[in-house]
Amino acid sequence: MARRTRRTRSKQATRHSFIKTRWFKRASLHITKEEAGQVLGVPANQVKWIKHMAHQLCIVWENEKGKTCSSFFSYRIFLSWQRLLIAAIQSCQNLEELNSLGAVIEYEFARFNYPTEMEDLISDTLKSHHFVLKAAACC
Repeated sequence: MARRTRRTRSKQATRHSFIKTRWFKRASLHITKEEAGQVLGVPANQVKWIKHMAHQLCIVWENEKGKTCSSFFSYRIFLSWQRLLIAAIQSCQNLEELNSLGAVIEYEFARFNYPTEMEDLISDTLKSHHFVLKAAACC
């Protein structure tokens, strides 16, 4: 009878998403009816309610026929999410903190689909803040 080898956790297995690492308080992420309507392509007054869940949003809206529709959406498609990530980057006070957040963002980009423009802006902000902190650490 063959012995089973014990599995060890790889570095990849210990990585987590931005939500799971709790870099922010979910209450600070507020998706408005206007923003939800913009993503859905409907006027804001047709969005009935938005329920913030742990990893996604449930949005209920009225379609053009007057019927109620609902669906789940990732936080990652909203501009509020982009603003939250950029604020988290800019709040980092040292390179260690920024590198830790950078690893989380790298995991996010590899694991989840981001709009190209959003991914580029977040990456550029991360790089520029890295240079700012590196310059401050030198002097």
